[in-house]
Amino acid sequence: MNNPAIKYGLYYGAALILLYIISWQLIPSILYPSTMKQAGLGAILSLLIVIFFLYSSLKETRNEQEGFLSFGEGLKSSFLTYMIGTLIGVLFTFVLVNFIDTDLLTQQKESGMALTEDATSWMGDLFGVPEEELEKAKEEMNSEIELQDLGNLSFGMAIKSWLWSLLRGLFLFLIMSAIMKKND
Repeated sequence: MNNPAIKYGLYYGAALILLYIISWQLIPSILYPSTMKQAGLGAILSLLIVIFFLYSSLKETRNEQEGFLSFGEGLKSSFLTYMIGTLIGVLFTFVLVNFIDTDLLTQQKESGMALTEDATSWMGDLFGVPEEELEKAKEEMNSEIELQDLGNLSFGMAIKSWLWSLLRGLFLFLIMSAIMKKND
């Protein structure tokens, strides 16, 4: 494959699918954490994986250009890598929760409620919030989660999620491109 961004985007997508399968079957707390600690570890793992593939794509792109990489070329390469990988991950998730294991959306809801419980307790301890206020906040957040219709994940919702992930990743693309650029 001639384009490193496409190649590493496909590798990143395959890694996401592998991570989802391992999480789904062996370590569900990665996909659906119940504590802030589990959520933090999952976020760090995800960040390390995406940084690895963006770095690999940018490094190979720079090597193909005789050691030079403009900021714009780096931004284009990292964006394409991320775009392809996350699209594959979102499409796999769509198939997984709608056709393979439809109970995963219920697990997601339960995870959200458990995280709410853990986060409010943690914030209460940190800031000394009275127990009554914490209970009220927990109830409000859990009622919001209950109101969400998690009966299925529509294709439109999956694409919207993917587009938001592209927007969130922009900061990472900018940083990685600035680090890897080499003009002289």
